[in-house]
Amino acid sequence: MDGRSLTVFAAAAAIGAGFYVFLAPDEKKKKKGTKKDQPPGLMNLGNTCFMNSILQGMAFLPSFISWLQDFSVHDGEDKPLAILAIELKKLLKALNNGCMDGEDLIYPESVLRALYSHGWVIPSEQQDAHEFFHVLSSTLDDEMGKIPDVMNLSDIVTVECPVKFDSYDSLSLSLPSVFQMGLTLEDLLQAFVCSETVDSVYCGGCRQQNSVQSTSAVKTKFIKRLTFGKLPQCLCIHIQRTYWRNNGIPYKNKLFIKFPEFLDMEPFLYEPLDGSSCKRSKLSVMKNVEPEADTSADLNGFLDELVTSFVKTNKGSTSRAIYKLMAVVVHMGTVDDGHYITYRRYITEHASKWLYTSDEHVEATSRDQVFSSCAYMLFYERAGRWSDAVSSSNNVQ
Repeated sequence: MDGRSLTVFAAAAAIGAGFYVFLAPDEKKKKKGTKKDQPPGLMNLGNTCFMNSILQGMAFLPSFISWLQDFSVHDGEDKPLAILAIELKKLLKALNNGCMDGEDLIYPESVLRALYSHGWVIPSEQQDAHEFFHVLSSTLDDEMGKIPDVMNLSDIVTVECPVKFDSYDSLSLSLPSVFQMGLTLEDLLQAFVCSETVDSVYCGGCRQQNSVQSTSAVKTKFIKRLTFGKLPQCLCIHIQRTYWRNNGIPYKNKLFIKFPEFLDMEPFLYEPLDGSSCKRSKLSVMKNVEPEADTSADLNGFLDELVTSFVKTNKGSTSRAIYKLMAVVVHMGTVDDGHYITYRRYITEHASKWLYTSDEHVEATSRDQVFSSCAYMLFYERAGRWSDAVSSSNNVQ
């Protein structure tokens, strides 16, 4: 396998079963409405809420959208157009500006066609939103070859062997096997980076004193730890919620995980191992600064100022490790059936607000509603990029 996490929607037993893709006719007219200062919704083309939730979640990631805009669609005459990148750029732009042009509903069939041109076939049944995110990222990687890594993780580390880095397009965090109340996203991250000692592992790179002349691999003790070697501009976090009982029956873990508006990733960055066990670094004090009421645009200005203040007073953190929450994808229902919705940010010349999006339906919602949701996926953006985006938006005439 290559280093990327590729996902196939259809099971091996179903290959050749004649799957089909839901596509809306080209000639369908987009609905017109009178909604102001609000982005459009996305038409459900038949169990495609998993796709709509991801598209809405990615709609307000400034650095990702900027990257799409800056990338040349032609990369030499011998290479095809970056079809998905082109269609995705158009759709994400419309999701932020559509209503201003009189459109309050968009048909996303162009994205499905672009994926279909790359050989992806999506069954008619409900699919997983996180898997669809993998499909988008891997296809963009195929088209462009230089898609920015969401994160780099160090895999297995020994004292004498170099660190191994692998690239992933998202970070999947597991929930504890034993039920625990009051868990936070930082708790899951801390569990993710804890060290584990593994004995008697064959290593071709190690040279033991008793086998100096040997060229074969020898057994040695490893310290296994996954940490973040390089932080991205956009950070996608997936909270695994499907698990299996002893009898093999899957179930959905609905445990609430408290997540911050500002996430400090500094405590989870890679540092050379010193042989000590996993220690809990002091986490961001900002996770305790959570106003009880929704105070609209003034709150976001206050929190953006808080980032600068926090960085100055916490020498262990840097602004490049502070992330601002942009969207939350939620799965409602059971492991076998359900519906995906997305809470996402939206800014205009006059205000910044949270929106509830469910396919065609889009409405303003409260901050409390967002942060009390049972998150399945979280989209974060570097705080500096967020501040730039807000400043740029506020300067629009």
